[in-house]
Amino acid sequence: MKRLLKILPVIMAVTWASAQYPVKQTVVLDDGSRITGTIISDSAGYLTLRLTKPAIIILNKEKIISSGKSVKPEIQVYDYHGFNIKFSAGLLGGNSETGRENSLIFHTSLGYQFRNGLSAGAGTGIEDVYATLVPVYAYLRYHPLKTKMSPFAWIKLGYAFPVSDYRADQISYQEFAAIKTYGGLLFSTGVGTALWSWRGNAVTIGAGYRTQSIRVIEKSSFLYDIRTRETVTDLRRFEIQFGFIFR
Repeated sequence: MKRLLKILPVIMAVTWASAQYPVKQTVVLDDGSRITGTIISDSAGYLTLRLTKPAIIILNKEKIISSGKSVKPEIQVYDYHGFNIKFSAGLLGGNSETGRENSLIFHTSLGYQFRNGLSAGAGTGIEDVYATLVPVYAYLRYHPLKTKMSPFAWIKLGYAFPVSDYRADQISYQEFAAIKTYGGLLFSTGVGTALWSWRGNAVTIGAGYRTQSIRVIEKSSFLYDIRTRETVTDLRRFEIQFGFIFR
């Protein structure tokens, strides 16, 4: 009985130590290396391991990364600042008094993109909206992310100049009518996505809303009766565009 009482504290100490560090564990160091062993001592700043092969090492805890924590992959950041040229083709669609109207548009612009993702510049193009128009506009475009696939938003403001008269089938034709077409203000806003390549070029697709004013003056005469009529058309259309950005 006395021997049992003497051995019992030793057995309890061994049992407690085995309960604290019963199995092999793997620790990951900050350089990516892994060490497998049994923890035999855990102090404030160091961890003592007995390796699978008979050996004991002491590790600095500041060098250990917990294997239980997931490491988030780093997001690669791209820098697309500098001058760029954009070519785009689009479709304006909407309803009018004569039914559904769809018009093709082609634009090109030159601008500068800053490091914060904001791009500013000017552009022009050609459009077929009841009359052939040449728009001239200033734009702002913003890319909030510096990733390979980046959303963006744009706003355009300018003036469209007509290079042809309003088509006669869109107005009330009268005998000896003289038709003069004038352009008007344009405004466009929308959002899209740019897919950048490693050379800094991109393919874009976007959708937005567009307004355009056209003014038409008709002068008709029959014998000595001369009449003048002015018509202002405010076109409101949804815009879908597909384009390329070159740097």
